[in-house]
Amino acid sequence: MEVRFVDNDFIRSYRKYASVAEVEGISESFSKDVFKRFSKNKGAVIGCVAILIIITMAIFGPSINAHTYKSIIIEHSSLPPRIPVLENMGVGDGVINGHDVYEEKNFQNLYYLFGTDTLGRDLWTRTWVGTRISLYIAGLAMFIDMIIGMSYGLISGFFGGKVDMVMQRFIEVLSGMPN
Repeated sequence: MEVRFVDNDFIRSYRKYASVAEVEGISESFSKDVFKRFSKNKGAVIGCVAILIIITMAIFGPSINAHTYKSIIIEHSSLPPRIPVLENMGVGDGVINGHDVYEEKNFQNLYYLFGTDTLGRDLWTRTWVGTRISLYIAGLAMFIDMIIGMSYGLISGFFGGKVDMVMQRFIEVLSGMPN
């Protein structure tokens, strides 16, 4: 059955519009639209801020104190956290069960923001150096995944036809398997 249109199937609208923007909407650049939608999503903004804080601390965190991630000082083993500003407020003051560990060991001018482990290594520095390594691995995995995915998609799209069909069915089988 063939569908045919006649002249009076479509009727021209003679409504007068104040401007083209009223009909088509306000024109915005793609990046401005993305930013506007992103800023409306509170979860995305909070997540982005958290990731930026983690990246900033991974870059600058180890240089906040004088300790290195690999220095071992057995005399400083198992020290609780002691933070310069907060110690006067009773938080992060190096006290365990009413005993000031730093004072007992005669470490008046010594500060460990996260404390130390059983070998006397600074946990603050080791945490942020470990974060650097984790971010590096995540970035490398993302880059490798992007290269493999783009190459696979380019091959599938370039050859098309049966090659595309086989490649897409293979991906569907992989997607159907639980991780």
